[in-house]
Amino acid sequence: MFNAHQFNYVPHRPAIVVPALPRIGTDSFAAMREGQQTLQGVIDEFKNGGYTADTAREVIRQYTRALLSNFRTGQSWQDAIAPWIDAVDDHAQRINNAGREGATRTSAAGATANGGPPPIPHQSRPQTFPPGTNQPGGATQVTPRQWRDIVGLPDSNPRPSVAPVQTQSNVTAAGQRRSRAGSPADEDEETDEDDTSKRPHKRQKQDESTFGWAADAFIQQSLLSAKHLSIRSQIENYELDLDTAINNLLRSGCNPIFPKKQWRAVLQDQYINLSEVFAHISALHKSDSTPTSSSKLAEALELTTLVKRAPSKDVADQNSWRQAWRPTIDAIIFAFPDRYKEVVKYEQHILQLFDDHIPEIHPNILQYDVAVRQLIGTRSDLLYEDFEHAACRRLKSLYLATTGVLFAAGKKGSGSNQSVRSKNKAGQVVTTGMPTKEESSSGSWDESSKRRYVDWRACFGNSGSPRAWASVMGLVVWIAIFVLHIIFLGCYVDDVFGVAEEGDTEVYEPYATSMPTDQARFLRLLDYLGLSHRRAKQLSGEILTVIGFLLDPNRLTATLPSESKDELVRQVRSFANSRRRTLHEWQQMAGWMNWSFNVYPLMRPALSNVYEKMSGKSNPSAQIFVNKAVTTDLLWFAEHVERSSGMFFFANLDWDPSTESDLIIYGDACLDGLGFWVPSCNAGFSGNTDPASEMGPIIFYWEALTVLSALTWVSAQPSYTVLILSPSSTPCPPDPNTIPSSQHQSTSSHNITSTYG
Repeated sequence: MFNAHQFNYVPHRPAIVVPALPRIGTDSFAAMREGQQTLQGVIDEFKNGGYTADTAREVIRQYTRALLSNFRTGQSWQDAIAPWIDAVDDHAQRINNAGREGATRTSAAGATANGGPPPIPHQSRPQTFPPGTNQPGGATQVTPRQWRDIVGLPDSNPRPSVAPVQTQSNVTAAGQRRSRAGSPADEDEETDEDDTSKRPHKRQKQDESTFGWAADAFIQQSLLSAKHLSIRSQIENYELDLDTAINNLLRSGCNPIFPKKQWRAVLQDQYINLSEVFAHISALHKSDSTPTSSSKLAEALELTTLVKRAPSKDVADQNSWRQAWRPTIDAIIFAFPDRYKEVVKYEQHILQLFDDHIPEIHPNILQYDVAVRQLIGTRSDLLYEDFEHAACRRLKSLYLATTGVLFAAGKKGSGSNQSVRSKNKAGQVVTTGMPTKEESSSGSWDESSKRRYVDWRACFGNSGSPRAWASVMGLVVWIAIFVLHIIFLGCYVDDVFGVAEEGDTEVYEPYATSMPTDQARFLRLLDYLGLSHRRAKQLSGEILTVIGFLLDPNRLTATLPSESKDELVRQVRSFANSRRRTLHEWQQMAGWMNWSFNVYPLMRPALSNVYEKMSGKSNPSAQIFVNKAVTTDLLWFAEHVERSSGMFFFANLDWDPSTESDLIIYGDACLDGLGFWVPSCNAGFSGNTDPASEMGPIIFYWEALTVLSALTWVSAQPSYTVLILSPSSTPCPPDPNTIPSSQHQSTSSHNITSTYG
């Protein structure tokens, strides 16, 4: 995105098109990386001829100033542009040098074609040439070999060069100063340039901007704190002559007790071997031994790898670690006085780990300490106080996680010859995505599909799994609703779904896909929490299958897909037409039908007799007869599900039955009688129950019959929107999908009498 107000047009010179800045809101690290790539693109464009040198410099200045103004990193823009301006200058200089050298070689080639090198006249600036035959007119004839030296051509018959007795400085076409022998006539004239002729050739400067790590280094350096930069400056000063620094340190008279060989690691801020430090400290408490002879050669070799390895003593516990670390602190502070709080903070961190873990875990803590210090020793952006950095936290998880990998010493006879079953299963690596026999034989298996996972704090496969998972997803959904305000959100186990307006979309960058805004925001929440997800499962559309149900938010309906519905009806009819089924099969059928009640809620009575047949039974293999009542209910269920279009969400119509109904009917029933009353018509209806019928003791049946009787009466009246109030239920309007059971209707007949007030 380009913001026009960030750059002003300068009149009286061509406008410079400056690349777009990173988007507002981008974090500093990402912005610096994008800025590095943009500046590298400017350099490449200049090298390809798209920019002149002056234009490239101006683009770099304006872009870098705006970048550091919008994304403050604490680095001055003058320091930031220096390497880029140098890269432009170096390339421009190389182009100019190449042009001058090419012109010289072209001239030399033309002269050679005419019979040899041309005579080289004396210029106003004193010049001398390689020894040759002096020609009349003040010119020197150059031999073919000497001509190759001047223009930089390779020698077809190389031989050792011989230095001339008298040398003077000469500037060649390539811009290098070469030593040449002068003629006696020029000797006095050019004496003042004798010293400059001995100057060595200038070494070509490297283009650091083309290094593969240049982009990351630029970004990382811009993010370093003042303390980091100060330490790096001190290290660079020591490294100018490390041996001199160590000798000066040892002669200071105030240096702490520390192994001489480890001072090199201290001054370079590299990994310090605590075993050697511990051995050095422990040796101070031993009795004197016969001193060995010393020599300057031995002392010179002491700091190299040409002598035998320094003595070491294993750091095996908390006490030995402390004894080795305290002298290390003194050495670090002696070289870097401002690092006291840093190294003490690291010491407290390690000692706290020793205090928080049982002794059996202490070897892991020591390995963790070694790994962290090795990491810090190889990273100029990490200090000892940065043990909470992501890279260090990974090491802590690796070595100290409660159920992580168990680290065993590499002793003889352990490890590879042990039975797999005898090892602890915590931390074991599980490999998935391995090829099948068919994939192996056909060669269609893609090795990139192989994945390795480490079992870590997993409870799946036991009774605690649903509770643990529900707790996690409950928190995730709570954050989405109450923190991110994604209101229309539902969740079923690990499937999350919602509703959005058509056209309200945005691009989710990791998948490079446009999707509903709330869906993209939820995926970013999962990314932030570290929960994985797959692109194939991120769906959206006008009609979508959610947890097996077909949802249409525009028609406000939910139903089963045709394949699922057909399979359910087929299995229910097969079950109804069988004679006996095991209890396990009864439970499976009841669960399947109960799941379908999410979209067919009025079909629930079909399971009444099924539950009655299963009650009191516990043996899953026991055979249970399918009686006539169950058969009738199941066939009734299959018939109506086959015809049903699913559930219609009445609640979404926002109809208030207490104020918008045309007709209100009050009804009630007991085991002795039933009736309903229509206040607006001043009419009431009542009837007696039949205690002798098989439905006599079932109050639910008589209440349902009351509602059915009221609806039968209303159906003979003009069209009404009806509200029926029953003491056994909350006020609700009748559903047009209400389908009474034919079996229950024909059980008994009753004479309903009407009473008018």
